[in-house]
Amino acid sequence: MYESFITNDAIKAGKVEKKVALFGAGKFGSRFIERHKGNVEVFCFIDNGAADGSKSMHEGMPVYSFNDFERVHKKKLPIIITALSYWKEIYDQLYDNGYIPGKDYFVWFGEYNITNITDFIEHNNVVWSGNVGCHKDNKIIVMMTGVMCAHQIFFSYYANILAKRYDAEIMAGLTKVASAVPFEKAVYKSFGVHEYLDKPLSYSQRKRVDEIFTREYPKLKSSDDWLAFTLDGINYGYEIYRNYLRNISAIYDREKYGKELARILRRAIEIHIRYGDYFNTHAVKAIILTDALYDEGILRLLAWKHGIAVYAADDGRIFRWYPNIPHVERYGHNYKKMFAAMPENLQKKGIAWAKEHLDKRLQGDISDIPYMKGKGAFNKIKSTNVLKKSNKIKVVICPHALTDDPYQGGKFLFNDHWSWLCYLGDMSERTDYDWYLKEHPAADKYSYDIWDQFLKRYPKVIKLPLDTSPVQLKNEGMDFALTICGTIGHEYPALGIQVINAGPNPHDDFDFDWNPKTVEEYERLLLHLPKLKKKIEMNEIYQFYCMYFLYDLTDRRRPNDIFFDNNLYGADSPWPTETSQNKYGLMEGSKNTYYDKAYRWFIDEFSEEKHKKLIQAIEKTVYEIDNEGVKIRIDKKNSIL
Repeated sequence: MYESFITNDAIKAGKVEKKVALFGAGKFGSRFIERHKGNVEVFCFIDNGAADGSKSMHEGMPVYSFNDFERVHKKKLPIIITALSYWKEIYDQLYDNGYIPGKDYFVWFGEYNITNITDFIEHNNVVWSGNVGCHKDNKIIVMMTGVMCAHQIFFSYYANILAKRYDAEIMAGLTKVASAVPFEKAVYKSFGVHEYLDKPLSYSQRKRVDEIFTREYPKLKSSDDWLAFTLDGINYGYEIYRNYLRNISAIYDREKYGKELARILRRAIEIHIRYGDYFNTHAVKAIILTDALYDEGILRLLAWKHGIAVYAADDGRIFRWYPNIPHVERYGHNYKKMFAAMPENLQKKGIAWAKEHLDKRLQGDISDIPYMKGKGAFNKIKSTNVLKKSNKIKVVICPHALTDDPYQGGKFLFNDHWSWLCYLGDMSERTDYDWYLKEHPAADKYSYDIWDQFLKRYPKVIKLPLDTSPVQLKNEGMDFALTICGTIGHEYPALGIQVINAGPNPHDDFDFDWNPKTVEEYERLLLHLPKLKKKIEMNEIYQFYCMYFLYDLTDRRRPNDIFFDNNLYGADSPWPTETSQNKYGLMEGSKNTYYDKAYRWFIDEFSEEKHKKLIQAIEKTVYEIDNEGVKIRIDKKNSIL
């Protein structure tokens, strides 16, 4: 099989004929064309989803159904499989129809270096060869991650240590990706996986999925309906709607996106049926996910229902998700109480550190917030005013980037960010304030387009220049800023601007923000802004800042990279740039989770001593999170590890 895999270098070297057909008319097909202009000529696309006799086009070329292609071009054109999510199904389909792998068809392996992969497999065969003797009746399940190769390095350790912890065999499941990518099963087998839970649903399972979908989908008409969706006593609604908001549209529109919503719902039901049946018939002790959200969120909720421990190994660190303390979804650290419980010397050191760093932050430094990617919010003051000169209350809306997790702080006062914005837009019509919108400086074009829709719909809200400094807003009389759970909750009060949040946020146990608990309370605050006056204590802001950015090492924003030397791991920039690559083609300080270069980096840095330290560190962490839950862990040297 692997002889049919073909890399970019092999295509450049002329290992396939100049004229080819691509099986897969999706993003990877487009990427192939962009990558190999001049190397090969793509004659057409093949797509199993295309109807016989259809005349559809992609990238200016015809898209054939497989039947149409067979009638016209069978074995006259070599086929390159570019639909990587379904490569195995397509591989088998071609093989069953008489095509010869490595001659009549190939699997595009893109930028992969096969040597890196095989070396990592051999490395694992040596490192994990002694891990035997776990109880065969007990199971732990680790998720397959497709091309996210760095996660497979993490999982090789976490799976083996948790297998020992639970005296269980390691299984591999498919949730995050549709099917295993080339070599992935070999990689998982090399660190001890015994079986893969990737078989198609049985006839009876498919029938149950169809019955549930047919019964439930017509009922789900509004966003409220979707959020309330429950199956066998488990509320999956937020994970399903989160999936829609993050990957389909920030605005709920069933008429426009009905097919996408149906697909997400069916996928959730399939996960519920597949893994529910497995949990009912096997002693599954734990599952290891990546972010434990979206499709994995369905599995997380189902596992909790079955009393199964849920771990997530995102950003190189492992976390235990508890039903009553969902790690990412709900702020609840209570930094104020934690600060009060610390020794006086640490309090003084933390306050001094916070004063220094917050002052730098307000002058434009973003070193404490790496996801900003160089786009500071506190820029130079403009020579001309950006706010109207009036005696009216001035309010600025500060929306979140819409391609981020819509529920990063948990369930908030509105169903989604668009509903929140429209509520404020309606409020701009009801009140005699000066309303403004300040776009997020690190957002993408999609977010800006949505905000432009909002501004057209609510003309009383004025768009501020993107690089407007909050310092200038304060100097020109800005009174209030509105967010759901953003960092402006500590930045703006430090300037003297009052902030009203619309959901759980890391500041909500302090008193320097307004934190309404209901929409009714939120409305009362907005309608009576002239009467609101909050006394802002800078010492409280310093307490929060040092806890959030210095002492609390449990937060996933600053993962403690124990797998790679010298650099903190960061998932915020997954694609390398020309200017910041190290010798592996990956970014220093922001390691690439994708593709096999991570294997090479890890192997080159590997030593027996490092292996022992990794085992010890992970065993210690697992013990802590299993026995102490989610609690603050302060570095004894008072620095970020």
